[in-house]
Amino acid sequence: MDWNNDALYNALPVTLEYAKVLARMVKRMDRLGTTPYQFRFFM
Repeated sequence: MDWNNDALYNALPVTLEYAKVLARMVKRMDRLGTTPYQFRFFM
């Protein structure tokens, strides 16, 4: 896990913090397409 973050006293690593933010955004979306995304978009 990547513990690098900009908060001094954050209990979670940055990877888990951003995963929570991403999950909240996905929940708000009406629907996700069925077309798979290319791996390069996630790098």
